[in-house]
Amino acid sequence: MPNRHVLVVATALLLTAPARDVAADPRNAPIPTNRFIDDMRRKNIDDVLSLYTPDAVFVDFFGRKFATADARRTFFEQTFQTFDTEDLVFEHLLTVIRGPFHSETVEQGGEYTEVLRTRDTDEVQRYCGDYHVLYKHFVDSLQSDQSGKPESKWLITLQEWALKPCPLPSPMHP
Repeated sequence: MPNRHVLVVATALLLTAPARDVAADPRNAPIPTNRFIDDMRRKNIDDVLSLYTPDAVFVDFFGRKFATADARRTFFEQTFQTFDTEDLVFEHLLTVIRGPFHSETVEQGGEYTEVLRTRDTDEVQRYCGDYHVLYKHFVDSLQSDQSGKPESKWLITLQEWALKPCPLPSPMHP
């Protein structure tokens, strides 16, 4: 028979341990990949910028780094003024979760295809390449969800884009 004293102590520890806040659990906070895509299509600059940590680094497919909030804002303002995103598709080839309880960072990478229309010329171009995004989990105790629990969210700390030749379209079948 198990030692009754050990059982009582273990039960007391379980009952007095702080409950893990479900809203703060990173598994309950969505990775904002689709939100990023929607923001690009809708040109929602304030929301797209809110997806980044203040010290995040954004690297465009020319290798230019934008490592401050002002630099990222300027980049997205110029991009949104110049192009319309007609299509943006991510194919996730890698998703790695790291940290205690698999909850501190998420690394996501794969291939992307983006179709952009230049606003001035109406020219449509298709871009393909690889992407790499590193997300960090944050709990904002100053903001809460509808149930009053601290807001839990993933923010981008690194986003890198690289170009590569687009695959040729597959032939049409009658």
